[in-house]
Amino acid sequence: MTQTTLNDIYAILSEYDKRKRENKNYNIFKVLEITNREILMCRVLADFLNPRGEHGKGDKYLKIFLEKILHRDDYEKICESAYVFKEYPIAGDRRIDIVIESVDVFIPIEVKIYAADQKAQCYDYYMYAAQRDSAAKVIYLTKWGDMPSRCSISSVDGRNIILQENIQCISFTKDIINFMDMIIESEEEVIIRETAQQYKDAIKEFTVSLDEELKVEIANRLCENKQNFRSMLAIEQAADKAKAKLMYSLFEEFETSFFSIKDKYSLKDELRFDWFDYKTQAVEQYYAQNDSTYPGINYVFSDILLPKGIELWFRIEIDNNLFAGICLFDTINGQELCISEQNKLSQEIIETLHKYINFTENRHKDWWVQYWYLPTAYDNTKLAGNEVPNFKAMNEAAVALADRENRKKFVKDCMVVIERILNRICIKDKNYK
Repeated sequence: MTQTTLNDIYAILSEYDKRKRENKNYNIFKVLEITNREILMCRVLADFLNPRGEHGKGDKYLKIFLEKILHRDDYEKICESAYVFKEYPIAGDRRIDIVIESVDVFIPIEVKIYAADQKAQCYDYYMYAAQRDSAAKVIYLTKWGDMPSRCSISSVDGRNIILQENIQCISFTKDIINFMDMIIESEEEVIIRETAQQYKDAIKEFTVSLDEELKVEIANRLCENKQNFRSMLAIEQAADKAKAKLMYSLFEEFETSFFSIKDKYSLKDELRFDWFDYKTQAVEQYYAQNDSTYPGINYVFSDILLPKGIELWFRIEIDNNLFAGICLFDTINGQELCISEQNKLSQEIIETLHKYINFTENRHKDWWVQYWYLPTAYDNTKLAGNEVPNFKAMNEAAVALADRENRKKFVKDCMVVIERILNRICIKDKNYK
């Protein structure tokens, strides 16, 4: 593949972006911010599948989904007595996102757009389904068709694991977009066609997917000769490594920038525990699974003395998005502490923590004391905006970091935000012991 070919493809992409901006359509899913809300996106999909759904088309769409997406030969029989449920409750206070149930058939669909896998989640769903359907599989729907994590397919004690053949991975980028296309092609009612089109466009928004027309145009260019095609195959194999290298380079830039502020905020490099360090976690495996490998950098607040071997850390991390914040680390057991598990955090630790930093208890009911997305400093994904790099979706903010000068400027802007955060949360007149 020559430089000319690469330039031609870039020109095609640029023209596509220009047309997209000029022909941007009104989308109710974006207006209501449903694209960022996993439960609501699931409910829309469940209604399309439901023979008793608001569309009023009976089992028409369910048949398409079972035959064309899940490749079920028995789709006609299933539809004779099919029920579709959303947020189906099972033991252990779990809820399966979507369930298709018929005589001797139980199809659980677990949807992951932004949420991480829960421990034994797919395992529990499969065990429940297998009691009702001898040929049961967990349908695992993610942005790109990733496999669930090992912790999700293993039992709570880790002794048992469900086989890969009992999981069917499907994706929004391919399968659900194709499903919407089939609905659009088969439907005469304008309102249903338009709803399916807007749902499809919403999927493209959160998966950063290319239009079919654009993919065909690029594919034609790549198939012009064997050199282009062979180069394309090599690029495809190296893509995840290149994306991982981009994350690695970003963290290196952060490390360099932190040299000048560590003393000011009594921060020191964390070198003992290698806790999800970017040097081992910013790797290709990040793109091989639905879960993140959580690459990051850790700094210890060296002058903050908490009881019971607990340390306060400042950490920069990539889940899907880039964010930074403060967390607690148990040096005795070598693990991060979940701030929401108040029963594990003694009152003594909480009271001592309040002496050193400004924070609101239970601001985030999860692992971190507080966190902020970079570079916007918002603390939730809905407000974070498109300026925050998403390394799973590889949005424009992430792609821009491939340029070294852009990366340096981005980190410089982030450091301004980080210092503003540190100045806000740190209590200046500390009485260190």
